[in-house]
Amino acid sequence: MFLKLLKILLYKITFKKIICINTASGLGDYLYVRSYFKYIKQNNMTRDCKLVVLVTERWKDFAKKFDSKYVDIFFSFSNPHNPKQSYKDKTECFLLKLIKFDYCVNFYLKHPLWKDLNSYIRSKKNYYEAPNINSHDFWAINNNKIFNQFLELPENFKHSIDIYNSKQLDKFKMLKYAIIVPSGCSFGEMTYSQIKISIKYLIEKQNLKVLLLGVGMSNLYKKLCSDEELYKYNDLLINGMNIYKSYEIPFLIKYCQFILTPNTANYHIAYMLNIPMVALSQPIYSTIYKDTKNVITLIDDNIQNIKENSIINSISYIMDKHKKG
Repeated sequence: MFLKLLKILLYKITFKKIICINTASGLGDYLYVRSYFKYIKQNNMTRDCKLVVLVTERWKDFAKKFDSKYVDIFFSFSNPHNPKQSYKDKTECFLLKLIKFDYCVNFYLKHPLWKDLNSYIRSKKNYYEAPNINSHDFWAINNNKIFNQFLELPENFKHSIDIYNSKQLDKFKMLKYAIIVPSGCSFGEMTYSQIKISIKYLIEKQNLKVLLLGVGMSNLYKKLCSDEELYKYNDLLINGMNIYKSYEIPFLIKYCQFILTPNTANYHIAYMLNIPMVALSQPIYSTIYKDTKNVITLIDDNIQNIKENSIINSISYIMDKHKKG
């Protein structure tokens, strides 16, 4: 806190212009905003500006690992839905109010504090709210329109993902495996039956090992290993639940053969890396990646109602298509 306060005071004394970007929501949203950071630091209009970014505590490690070279101050909130609940969040809010922003792009509006970000800015004309539209067209086009109002993006601009490597992860380069991330913050969890039948199909028909990733569902791996139908596949089922850091996930996805998930962050990573994917989603994401050759999106108001046969047929189709090139 003390170091952050010193930085804020220094910026005030030296009259540094400050850009604030609020991404204190899901990691999926952050993935499509972080690509602009390096252009903010390279652009003639904004290269001398200081960049302040709001994130959530849950994936702060991802943001700091990949983007500390661009971001001058991170504000992290343990509960972005109610950022005045904890002592730490109250402290972050206090420090945030000491800053007067020159530009602010606000991607998260679910709490009055975030809507009040426009009161921390010097000129209201430099305050931008991102409309709450969840589609690939929105991320690819509307975000560019927002940032182009104060930032000149190159014609070849595209979203990208960084890859963190370590000796612990190197072993995955030698494996042929699929990934199942059975839970997503927005859309809930896959059913045990959906997970089980997908594992059986990927092992038996696609000859792949299966890596389980994600947080929560702590007893899932034990339950799968003790299942009579899956017991013989224990050596082919890899437990990554609650083990890997968020910044290690892009590496694991990069080297996999296929991913099945209702998790939007993994949607975006797999798409950026051109990995075959079946995404389980609700209607709010019905247009995401609809025209991409490596993705099938299965839609239902409740992802647990998506039929197991639909999942298997979609996996089969997308894998066959990918093999044929």
